Amino acid sequence: MAIPPPPCERVREALLRPGARHWLIDHINACAECHIAAEPIFAELSAIFLDAHRRYQEVSAGFEVRLKALSRESEPPGTVDVSSALLLNFARAVNDDALRIYQHDRHDSLGAVRWLQYTFLACRAFECERLIEHKIAFENPKTRVGAAKVPDSPEKTWADVTAPSTMVRDHLRYGTFPFNFALQETIQAELTKKKFVHALVLICDPAKHGVMSPILNVVSAAHVEQIYALGFEAAISALHAFGEYLAPV
Repeated sequence: MAIPPPPCERVREALLRPGARHWLIDHINACAECHIAAEPIFAELSAIFLDAHRRYQEVSAGFEVRLKALSRESEPPGTVDVSSALLLNFARAVNDDALRIYQHDRHDSLGAVRWLQYTFLACRAFECERLIEHKIAFENPKTRVGAAKVPDSPEKTWADVTAPSTMVRDHLRYGTFPFNFALQETIQAELTKKKFVHALVLICDPAKHGVMSPILNVVSAAHVEQIYALGFEAAISALHAFGEYLAPV
């Protein structure tokens, strides 16, 4: 027996819940009334993306100008070495990939998270670990996310319960996952202080160790546009810090 579609009232109540957006979009696209109700909300969210994207473009373009000015001192003038060319590539890709993924599907939270992971790599390439993370303290003592104990199962860590193999084995059938409330408060503390690189580190660094807790949190607690805005803000901070470190031109 087919599962009946959710009532329109339920859909509209859930519109502002990021975790529900992926499941509701088919109904919203098919239902004229819900589509009309959703468009102002999605327009406001789109404005968040476009504003952060515009400001990142400006900063990234300024970095390119600065690097080209420095290259005039090269032999021969205008030469850009491989390392510098890679930095330019990183800066451009952060911009271009975000635009490409978002324009293809503005409701693709997993695409946004993949992009966020790339942006974390780009920020680290711009030495944000040395220039920002080690110079400005985290709001709360930085701990290894994976090593933290799970409140409901103190014998287990977040590395235990959110490893990809555990998620596939224990949660795939029902589509569930454990939400890390303590980590969410820690991330929010960084965002409140506009320490976007620090928030990016808390979200993206554990994934390379197979600890998916922060990623799972983000896709359920943040809208697609908010994920992109965080990445752009962190990249802006990283480019600013790197630019200040370079000799004046």
